[in-house]
Amino acid sequence: MKKDDAKRLLKEKLNKLDSSSFDYKVWTSETNALIERIFVHKADEKKKNLRAISYELFDLTGRATETEKRKYLNEAKSKARKFINSYIEEIDNIGIPIEKKSVNLSLLRTKTFWTVVIAVIGGAFTLGRYIGYNKFDQEKLQIYNQNQSLLIRLDSTNFDFKQFRDSVKMNKDTTKFKQ
Repeated sequence: MKKDDAKRLLKEKLNKLDSSSFDYKVWTSETNALIERIFVHKADEKKKNLRAISYELFDLTGRATETEKRKYLNEAKSKARKFINSYIEEIDNIGIPIEKKSVNLSLLRTKTFWTVVIAVIGGAFTLGRYIGYNKFDQEKLQIYNQNQSLLIRLDSTNFDFKQFRDSVKMNKDTTKFKQ
């Protein structure tokens, strides 16, 4: 935002303080939004100052007269004027903070950037699959062959065990029969 535009907008906010239809909640909200746009990173303290201003008289007894309430509101408006005037002076003396644009953020908005990112991710995925298949396929084949030979040995051992059991059973039966 330009310096002159910022000063003009803040002066408009000062003029709205004197409006007959002044609503402090709306005015504070709009002014804080404006301060955020003008001062960007340095806006928090300034917005906090405006939010801290109390525009309504806190009257527990209900005995405050309209004159007292109006006086309290005018004092609050006076505080707001002082803050806004100090912000205008700050713009005159120091200027408006320049919003630093990050190179990274501007890159994220380009189609070329996303095309390159997708191509790199796809290439990395393909390379990983290729390396994984080639390296681990050799190991898988070796393990598979070992498992096959173990299964064959297990089958032959089971077969030998069954024959042994059957022969022992036969021997028992024959010894019983002989007795």
